[in-house]
Amino acid sequence: MEFRLKNKRFIKRKIKSWNGEFVNDLANIKVTLLNYTPYKILERYIPELVTATWNENIEEFRKTLLPKDRDEIMKLCFDGKLIPTALKSIPVTILIEGITTHDVTHLLRHSGLQFAADCTGDKYIVDRPIIIPSFLNDCPREYVERYINIMKNSYKLYDDICNNLGTKVHIQDARLVLPRTMETFYYVTGSLFDFLNFLRQRIDMQVQPKSDNILALKIYKELKKVYPINVDLNARNNFYCNESEHELSSKWYSPLPQNKTEYTTSMDTVYGDMTKMYGYSTYEQVKDSIFDEE
Repeated sequence: MEFRLKNKRFIKRKIKSWNGEFVNDLANIKVTLLNYTPYKILERYIPELVTATWNENIEEFRKTLLPKDRDEIMKLCFDGKLIPTALKSIPVTILIEGITTHDVTHLLRHSGLQFAADCTGDKYIVDRPIIIPSFLNDCPREYVERYINIMKNSYKLYDDICNNLGTKVHIQDARLVLPRTMETFYYVTGSLFDFLNFLRQRIDMQVQPKSDNILALKIYKELKKVYPINVDLNARNNFYCNESEHELSSKWYSPLPQNKTEYTTSMDTVYGDMTKMYGYSTYEQVKDSIFDEE
């Protein structure tokens, strides 16, 4: 059918009952790099940008700058050893698919990023996949079946409302009965500087949910394809260590090796060893597969 803009507005109609699939919360996350400034273009202006403080004559500077000088300045820039303005000048847009509404609430906390959202109030939601949390993989089968039935009934209620009460119930109200773990997508735009800040925070497994960690790793993998960035995935998690020194913190888990301090090793945690938690083995498998795919 030929695309027509007017066809994109919402039109009331009968919809079929949900017949979607259930997918794993971690393996289902997909990241696509949509837009970025190629490295070759950055080489044309970043050396001048980061040395503007000392340039008396920018044209003369350009003429005397050798290729090896540009290479050295670019390395310093991507190592984070020059003014952050350079990385803030690099726009990036990514598409994140296969996440839940819960994941979205964490994503939106990053005020340096801009978002275009999947909207559930201007279109029917038909056969959208439902995400199964990894911890259910290790639960008794009864819990999995109860979860699946609840999700199916939630979707069926949405279908029944839209089909039978559609002239009396606004679709923007009907969507409130949809499952919170329904798959959704977001377009995210920000500077490379802001994305690196996102990575450093969300890669912290001692504080952040597993899905945040997997999302950060997948974003990191995509950005590494086009930029010489390096984030230490096993770096000390300073926020976890700092907040362990007082009582206004969750203190979920015992410290990983890189996070052992006089406070973290002796503190009373809620769950103890994170590797013993339900769903951790699935997380490890998904995490390892991200870079194994290369």
